[in-house]
Amino acid sequence: MSDFIRVTMAPDNIDISPGDTAEVVITMQNASNVVDLFLIEVQGLDSSWFKLSVPNSSLMPRDEGTSTLTISPPKSSAAIANDYPFTVKVTSQKDPTQESVVSGKLEVKPFYSYSLDINPQRMTGPKGQYSLIITNNGNAELDFNLEGLDPEDLCHFYFETRQPRVAPGETAEILLDVEPSRRPFKGRPKLYSFTLTATPNGDVSEPKTVPGGLEVTPRFGEWLTRTVGTLARRRSAPRLPRVGTRRIVRGAPGAAAVVSGGGLRRLLPVVVASLVVVGIVIVAIFLFTRGGGGFEGEFLIDPGSDINFGVPLPDSSPVKIRATADWSGGAEFLEVILLAPDGSPVRKPLQVSSDNPSVDFKLDEDLIARRVDGWVLNLKNTSDTSQADGTLKISFSSLK
Repeated sequence: MSDFIRVTMAPDNIDISPGDTAEVVITMQNASNVVDLFLIEVQGLDSSWFKLSVPNSSLMPRDEGTSTLTISPPKSSAAIANDYPFTVKVTSQKDPTQESVVSGKLEVKPFYSYSLDINPQRMTGPKGQYSLIITNNGNAELDFNLEGLDPEDLCHFYFETRQPRVAPGETAEILLDVEPSRRPFKGRPKLYSFTLTATPNGDVSEPKTVPGGLEVTPRFGEWLTRTVGTLARRRSAPRLPRVGTRRIVRGAPGAAAVVSGGGLRRLLPVVVASLVVVGIVIVAIFLFTRGGGGFEGEFLIDPGSDINFGVPLPDSSPVKIRATADWSGGAEFLEVILLAPDGSPVRKPLQVSSDNPSVDFKLDEDLIARRVDGWVLNLKNTSDTSQADGTLKISFSSLK
């Protein structure tokens, strides 16, 4: 601190909301016996956030001068809600070793803004997989609670995580599986409309909702219903007399059989309808039995510990593995991760809780090709103080 330069700043503690403006008055006095030019420098703040009314001041001995520091952080995620210590340094042009520094603090207050989207908005199939996209446009971290709802209460919503945390300026994509509890057996597809809601914790911002849709295809398409109906109508419709030739097929001596050409044509729809019904039964048995099964395992996990469960896959086709945990104890969450036979994780760890006890892992042909056996499901107690005592249910369902 120079004895020849005296500097004050008022105010030296500034609270400001992004997008607003605050002014600070910097006062300098030339305490030397010579005329001097004093250079003003602000350190510790983004240069785009402030400006000085005058960057320097020429002062006679014992004279004072002022400069106004205008601070205006932008209303964007670039101005993170935080405390920013800063300094104002005044330096003599005649003797750069002579300088004086004063300190201040800028507190940028939080503001909250985010957007919510879904991709795709509508799917067609036995079930749907979507991405829920949350973008934090504010300057403070946001924690969310996610919820899915359909008017008929016939859909199940399986979020990758129900409580995502999104940093300022970041975008999070949360995978979501939507499965109907009822799927049409035949006929036309059924449309399930639903809404997804993101609610910020702490009541810092209003919840937002996006609509979605799942057009659930029947187990057997409308073409099959039309085909069977057509065959049935043909079978029952009255027929006009037909005029045709008759062939006599000779057998044993003295015996003869008469076969009409129209008789074979009348028999053909019955044969085709029978084959279709047999095919339906075979396909239904295949769909309802292929890729099923599962098992249960009990666990008692100490705080910070984990346990492994071997996962023998039912076959080599693409499969979905669902892990459902039911436990007692003070542990709020458990982490679940699926490990391939080579020890590599299939996906990042997922969380289960009492509100969302199930997680899904989907294995395609490339993953299954690693091996059918040797897969491991790792269950970890993330609590620092409480045990988790319960049961883990693992089930399989085919993706084809």
